[in-house]
Amino acid sequence: MKTFFLILVTVFSLSFSKATFAQQWFAVNAQVQVNQLNVTGAVYNNFGGRVMCQGVVTGYTYRGLSLYAYFNNVVIYPGQYAYAYAYTNTMDPFVNANSNVQCIAY
Repeated sequence: MKTFFLILVTVFSLSFSKATFAQQWFAVNAQVQVNQLNVTGAVYNNFGGRVMCQGVVTGYTYRGLSLYAYFNNVVIYPGQYAYAYAYTNTMDPFVNANSNVQCIAY
């Protein structure tokens, strides 16, 4: 019984080794452009290989409303962009915006 338990623990420890979790998400600098009617969040892949990113752009309107747009698990090849757009109307224009994007080597 001890041998079976030892083999079982060894198999599970090898299958969940540190190499399994070697890829980690990292934050990237996203560009945010805001005007009265839309907010654009963009991320550019300047790495040597493709990356998979997820991100959100948040636009804050004059009346205090927060409008969100996001992209999830988008593969970006070297030299390419990924975008997220949030829109409002002329009665409640945007006054501020921010963005948060995280990527992983893919």
